[in-house]
Amino acid sequence: MIVDEVAQRRLPADHPVRHPSQSRAALRIAWAVLRLPAFLILLFLCKDWILATLIDPARITLLVIGIAGTPLARVGVFGATLLVLALIWLGARRLGPVRGYGVMMLLAAALAVTVFRLTRTPLWLAAPAILLLATNLLPDAIHDRILRRPRQHGAMAMAVGVAELFFLRRYLAWGFGIRVAAAGPALLLASGAAALGIGGAALTPIEQALRMPPSARVLALGDFNWIELDRSGQHLFVTGHGLPQLLRVAVGNRAEPSLASSAPTGGAQAFAYDAAAREIYVFNEGTRTLLTLDAETLELKRSLPLPDLSPGDPWIAVDPGTDTLVIVSEADDEVGTPFMVLDRTTGEVRDRRDLDAGNLLLRPDASRLYLSFFRRRGMLMAYDLRTRSIVAEMPAPPRVDRMAYLPASDEILLANPVASRIERFDAATLAPRGHIEAIFGVRVMALDEQRGILFCASLATGEVAAIDLATGRRMGRFYLGPWLRTIQVDPARATVYASSRGGLYELGYGQLR
Repeated sequence: MIVDEVAQRRLPADHPVRHPSQSRAALRIAWAVLRLPAFLILLFLCKDWILATLIDPARITLLVIGIAGTPLARVGVFGATLLVLALIWLGARRLGPVRGYGVMMLLAAALAVTVFRLTRTPLWLAAPAILLLATNLLPDAIHDRILRRPRQHGAMAMAVGVAELFFLRRYLAWGFGIRVAAAGPALLLASGAAALGIGGAALTPIEQALRMPPSARVLALGDFNWIELDRSGQHLFVTGHGLPQLLRVAVGNRAEPSLASSAPTGGAQAFAYDAAAREIYVFNEGTRTLLTLDAETLELKRSLPLPDLSPGDPWIAVDPGTDTLVIVSEADDEVGTPFMVLDRTTGEVRDRRDLDAGNLLLRPDASRLYLSFFRRRGMLMAYDLRTRSIVAEMPAPPRVDRMAYLPASDEILLANPVASRIERFDAATLAPRGHIEAIFGVRVMALDEQRGILFCASLATGEVAAIDLATGRRMGRFYLGPWLRTIQVDPARATVYASSRGGLYELGYGQLR
C-alpha cells in the first residue's frame, strides 16, 4: 500500500490511475474475444487427425452437402421453429421460472422428436437443438444450485467453445458485461440447430419447389450414379449404388417402362458403353465379376472374374481402337491391383499398375486414357493404350474430380471442387493452360460442342451452371437437387440429364442465349 501511494504521488495530477480491477476486466474481455478464434484455428490445424480418429468423414460429408444443397428450405425451417418455440415460451413463462422451464423443455422435446421422426432424420441430430435450448434457458435458481457462484467465473473462463454456445447469455454477461434476456439466445440457437439438423432428403422437395426451373423435372427418385444416352438418344442407361440392376430408362417415350438387366450389377458406380458393339461393361463388386451386357436387351453375354482388383468403386472405359477394356478401382483398401487393361475378347490382362485413380476419361480417336486422382496423390496422367505406357504426367491440385475433353482447343478440363474452378491442360503434353471460373463445389462436366456451352454441376449446392466457352460468361444457373454425380448432354434435344444421390433429373436449356 505504501509503495502504491508513493508511486501515485510522483505521477502528474492529471495522469489516469488504472485500478487492478480494470486490468482484470480488460484481460477478461481480450480472452473472451480471442479465445474462440484461437480454438477454431487449432481445430483447423488438427482437422486431419480429427477426421481420421474421431469423426466419420462420410457422415460429415453427407451432413454438409445436405445443408448446402437445401439453404432456402432450412431458412424456412428456422423461421417456423423460432415462431413455434416463441409461442410455447410465451405460454410457459406464466407458470414461473422453474415450472415454465420444465413445461417448455417437455413440449420442445416432444416437438423435436415428432418432426425428426416425420422427416426420417436420426434422432441424435435433434440432440444439439434440445441441449442448446435446455442450457441457455436454464433458470438462475437451477444453474446456481448446480454450479455455485464462486466457481462460475472459473467455469466461464475455462469452457472455451462450450460457454459461447450453451451458456451464451451468461458468457456475454461475464465477458463483456452485456445482459440479455434468456429467451433470445436460447430460441435463436435452438432454432438454428434444428434447421441444420433435419435431413436433406426431407427438405429437397421443398427446395426444388422453391428453386427448380420450369424447364426441369424429376425423372425418378433413387440413388443414381453413372448415366449415358444410348445410340438412338431415346433411352438413358443408368446405374447407381441404390440399383441392384442396371436400368434403361426411356426419355423419348415417357410411357415406355424401364428395362432392367437380367444379371444383378450389385449397385455398381459406373459402366462403359460401346454403341458400335452394342455392349455395356459393368463390374459387380459383390461377386468381383466384370459383366458384358447386350445394350439392346440388357441380357448377360459374358462374365469375367477379377478377384484381385482392388476393393472400391471402379471406373471402366472401352477402347475400340485397341479392343481393350480398362478398369480402375478407387482402392478403398490398398490391396490387390487397382489398374488393369484387359483384352476385350479374351479377358487377358495386358497391363496392370498401382494407379488408384479417382476418375478416368478416354479419348477414343487417339486411344489415350487420362487419369485423375483425388485421394492419395495430386496428379494428372495420360496413358497410351497402344503402347500401354504413361506418356505424360503433370501435378494437379488435391481432391480433383471429373474430366472432359474439349476438341476445339485440344484440352483436358479437370474439375477442381476445392477452388470452385475448372483447370485446363494441353491434351498432348498436359501443360497447364489456366482455368475457367465455375461454381462452388464444381464436380462434373458435359459439353455441347454445337452451341459451345460447357455444363458443370456442383456436388454441394445441387446446381448446374452453363458457361459460354468463347467468353467464359456464365449463361445460367439451375437448381436440381443435392449431391449431383453425373451429367450428360443431348444437343439434339437441348437437354441435360443429371444423376444424384436422391434422383434422376432432366433439364431443358433451349432458352439459353
